[in-house]
Amino acid sequence: VASDATWDVIIKTCDTAGAGTDASVYLKVYYSYENSDETFMLDHASRNDFERGSRDHFKIVVNSSDIVSIGLFWWPSLSLNQNWCVDWLTLMNSSEESCMIARFNKWILHYRDPPTYPVNLTKTRYADCIQP
Repeated sequence: VASDATWDVIIKTCDTAGAGTDASVYLKVYYSYENSDETFMLDHASRNDFERGSRDHFKIVVNSSDIVSIGLFWWPSLSLNQNWCVDWLTLMNSSEESCMIARFNKWILHYRDPPTYPVNLTKTRYADCIQP
């Protein structure tokens, strides 16, 4: 079902030595709708994203709310700090009260497609997603 819905993406970078990255980071979203996918670059031009132990918040507009999987990958930049470790990622849609939590707890090794997939992706109650 096509929907063009805005989703919040919150990513928690691991709090481990060398966990942050200066590379270009991408989120790939897979849909059951027409077996399709989309790729989103996650970047705030005005700040340093994906620092060790930080949480970064982005908004994306997806083609469908029928998300079946996600993955993360990065593309090298001119910096030496390319590795990246992700604890978790949350996808939230307030208008549909939908929430998914992706547990990674691992280094994102791929610097291209195919992405690194989460250990698990759980659909949960929206209220459980927005609690502190």
